Amino acid sequence: MYLPEELAFQKRYSFAQLLCNGATSAMLVASLFYRAWGETPAEFVAAADAAGQLGLRAWLGPTYRSGGMV
Repeated sequence: MYLPEELAFQKRYSFAQLLCNGATSAMLVASLFYRAWGETPAEFVAAADAAGQLGLRAWLGPTYRSGGMV
C-alpha cells in the first residue's frame, strides 16, 4: 500500500511529465490493483493542488471499475 505522500508525489510527477511533453490538460487514470476500491477525497485534493500549482488543467473523477480480479 502506498502512503498518502507517495500517492500525491505520483500525481505531481505525472503532471510534470505531461507538461514537459506539451500537454496542457489531463485526466487521471489510476490503477486499482493496490487498493480495495476507488480514490479517497484526500487523493483528489492532492491532485487538484498539484495541477493548480503546476498550471495544468485537470479533470478529476472516481476511477471506473466494473468488477475485481479473482
